Amino acid sequence: IFDALRIARSEIKHSNYLAWILTPGESHGQGDLFLKALLMGILRKARQQGVTPPVSPVELDGADLQGVEIRREWRNIDMLITCDEPRFVIAIENKVDSAEHGNQLQRYEDTVAAEYPTAERLFVFLTPEGEEASDDDWVTCSYADIHQILSRTRKANKGAIGGDVAVFLEHYLSLIGNRFMENEVIDRLCRQIYANHRRALDLI
Repeated sequence: IFDALRIARSEIKHSNYLAWILTPGESHGQGDLFLKALLMGILRKARQQGVTPPVSPVELDGADLQGVEIRREWRNIDMLITCDEPRFVIAIENKVDSAEHGNQLQRYEDTVAAEYPTAERLFVFLTPEGEEASDDDWVTCSYADIHQILSRTRKANKGAIGGDVAVFLEHYLSLIGNRFMENEVIDRLCRQIYANHRRALDLI
């Protein structure tokens, strides 16, 4: 469906889809299932990259998230996740076919700090291949990470996710897998061909 609508590489459409599936009260009917799954993944990535997360994965897992809001294009920030209890703010900058410009990331940090001075804050730089941000305070995240998180969540909750939502999710995962990730089947065939014809290929 994403290819049919010609929005496969549109940053805005990707952000719109993610905002929809992450919003607890949206029409997917899964509450905060996807939101918690994504946040858990981001918090783990933060720790791995030496960035202090606003809330621990253990605390988040057992928390009843209150006052969650997902904002799109707020002050030019692609996606802003705010939560009243536990109190935190997560800003996500989504780059599909564009790059950083100027002091963009620092401006976003300053904007969020000014608007939410008492909230714990985290900044995420999302790109197809997990490119590093120019600012060390930003957690690097790839679309492969998103694919892994959503796939694991879908598998663990297969019986609870409605048919239409499951199909829509399957289309999105297929899009990410085909457009932003290496093709595992092709990789396996290439390795097999190399193993069978190593001498000839090395000579070439």
